This record gives sequence, structure tokens and C-alpha cells, in this order.
Amino acid sequence: MKTSSIFGIATAFLLVLSFVTGCGSSGSDDGEFAPVNPRCADQSTVISFELATFTTPRNFPEGLFNHELMNEYYQRTARVGCYVGNMLNWFDADNPELEALAKKIIRDSKDLGFKFILQSNLLTYDADAVGSPDSVAGSSFTNPAVRKAYKRHLLSLAALEPDILLTAVELNNLLFHGNQAEFDAFKQFSAELYSAIKRNHPNVTVAISFQWDILNIQGNFSVLQGFENSLDIYSFTSYPTLFGISAVGAIPGGPDYYSDIKNHLPPNARVAIAENGWSSADFSNEYEQAEFYRRLPELYGGINPEFVVISYLHDYPLPANPNDLQFKFSSMGLFDALGSAKPAFIVIEDYY
Repeated sequence: MKTSSIFGIATAFLLVLSFVTGCGSSGSDDGEFAPVNPRCADQSTVISFELATFTTPRNFPEGLFNHELMNEYYQRTARVGCYVGNMLNWFDADNPELEALAKKIIRDSKDLGFKFILQSNLLTYDADAVGSPDSVAGSSFTNPAVRKAYKRHLLSLAALEPDILLTAVELNNLLFHGNQAEFDAFKQFSAELYSAIKRNHPNVTVAISFQWDILNIQGNFSVLQGFENSLDIYSFTSYPTLFGISAVGAIPGGPDYYSDIKNHLPPNARVAIAENGWSSADFSNEYEQAEFYRRLPELYGGINPEFVVISYLHDYPLPANPNDLQFKFSSMGLFDALGSAKPAFIVIEDYY
């Protein structure tokens, strides 16, 4: 399997997660988790949107199989927001351990009072084509068999009753890699997929995410058109530090960088941020990471997102090669890899 390119952004997280089955069984059932009181936004909070973190306990990914570390994760993420997020690769759909783990995380999160955001990544690691599992004969949505298989897969995910289900992650990465035909094929299919999900699971909110930093650089905002019948929420991902921005003050246009999103969507469109992160290592630092989150209400104020997913709660061990994309992602946590809170976490606690 190829390693991810700089523009296979979401799949950097998945590159780690896909090896999770080598870390343990399908999840530890060492008793119940301690009760939590997830924090939600209301009129008394600094933020008007809900916050989530991806399921990244300390010592990720091995920590996913450790009851004590997952208990710690839930205790800490409850202080961040009232949503929990997770992401699954379609190309891993043949792996029963990942499916069992996903079901357990959703069940445990909901039992603890969290809402859940489940994201389905349909792309390869390089995000240049569709990444179908080995059991599917074909890898293009121009193929009826592939469309049928993906619909079946998404309906199985919707049956887990997540509050929000993303049917595609960073879909416009296909266009960055010049794969217009595949983008168009999924776009055409996405309305049928949406209808099937809503018909069988009407309470599941459906979304698709687009990589905003790439859209902003390329200026091809027209790619957002034509999805009105394919989703309930337009969602976006943004990682400024991956695109050479080392200081919050250097974000082009400041709050206008994100408020421009609304200019390219239908009137009254619902919006969310499906991935959001700032590296505290590489060429930035913990101060700038904290400043990014201090200014988050201002930066996102112009689009009024329904939720923002933070990548991640904990750092994970740094790769030896600083040029590895994992290096840039590994320091985006609100806690360091040893479990100590960074200044960014203190900032977020002050939202409430």
C-alpha cells in the first residue's frame, strides 16, 4: 500500500488506524467506564458550535484496546465537547476487527452520553482514486457493482445509528490528483446514496467533507455545486500548518479565510468542520496552537458551524523522519504523548 501524499490529509490518521488490528483484540471489556458529563455549547459558552475529538487515547493506536486509557480518553474529551468522532476506511471493510472496534466505540460513546460522528473514507491512502476492499470487484463508481457495494457498506454504518455520517471524506482530493471522472461518478451516485440512507435511517444526519485549504489555494469553488440532494451538512477540513502557515496571524484574510465558505454554498446551507488541527511541532509551536484555538470562535464565527472536530485529543509517538506526513499530524493533540495538557487544552476549557 502506498504511503499518503501531503494532500491525502485525512488518510494520514487512517494510515495509523488501519494497523490497529495488530495491536490487540476487538476492544477491551474490562468493566464499565466511569460516568462523564460531556460539555455542550449553549448561550452561556464562548462557542456556539459543538466540539468533538477523534478517538485518540493516549498511546494511540494501542490505547484503543486499553480500558484504562479509553476511560481516560472519555473523561478528557468530555471536557472538550459532547461529540466523539471516528473514521473508517472502506478498503478496510473486510476486516471484522475494525468493524467490531467501531461498533464498540459508538456503543460506549453513546452509553456515556456523547453524540457520535462517523466518517467513511472511500479514497486510497494517496487520495487519488477509490479504495475499495479486496472483496469488491472493481474500484470505480462508474461500475454498478462498486456503487452497490458501497451503498451496502454505508447502510451498514448507518445501522450503527451515528448522529452524523459522512459518506465521503475530502472528496475534492480526487480533483487535486486530476481524477475528474471519479469525482463526477461519485457526485452523481451520492444523491442515490443519500436517499437510501435517509429512507432506512431517517434520524441519521448525512454529510460530505471537502478539503478547504486546497479549495482555497486552487479557487475551484464550483466543485461544491450540485450536492444539494446528497447531504444535510456541507463539512470541511482544514489544517493550516500543513500548508506552510506557522502563525495564526499569517492565515490569509484572518476570519475571512473561513467565512468565504458561505459564499460558495446554497443559501441557508448547514455547515460543519469535520477535521481541524494545528501542529505544535514541526515549524510551529504550542503557543501558536493555543492561539489558534483561542481565536477559533472568531475564525469560524462567519460560517456558524454546527460542529468542529479537533484532530486530536492526544499526540502520538513522533515518527523518526520529520518529512513523514505523520510527523506533522502527530503533534496536533491537545495533550502531549505522555498525557500532559498543552496550553491549547486550557484554552478550550475556558470556552465553558
